[in-house]
Amino acid sequence: MNNDDSDSGSSGSINSLFYSNKELCGIDLSGKNLTNVELRSANLSYGNFNGSNFKNADLRNANLAFCSLRNAWLCGANLQGVRLNQTDFRGAIFDSQTKFDFDAKMAGMVEVSELSPPLVSIQKRELVLI
Repeated sequence: MNNDDSDSGSSGSINSLFYSNKELCGIDLSGKNLTNVELRSANLSYGNFNGSNFKNADLRNANLAFCSLRNAWLCGANLQGVRLNQTDFRGAIFDSQTKFDFDAKMAGMVEVSELSPPLVSIQKRELVLI
């Protein structure tokens, strides 16, 4: 397991982040690029992930209670079995590859296919530059 959580500085990328089964309660990773991050069964409760890019992230069975994931990019992420309690997904983007076992639209998430093409490219560009 690689626990290198080095921040690449201005890009906001988290490189090689593997924190499965870890206690990360209250962490603030808002606006970070968390592409391919592995946070399986991690305790992320009370975390701030607003605007973060979780593309292809593995969040299976993670505790997301009281987290804020507003406007997060969740395309291709695996959210199966996550624990939710007052989790804020308003404006979070998902696609047909996103895996979850809760009603994403009822949680306030938006499917990428429902967005107009210019908005999708803006979202992707913003998340890459963070």
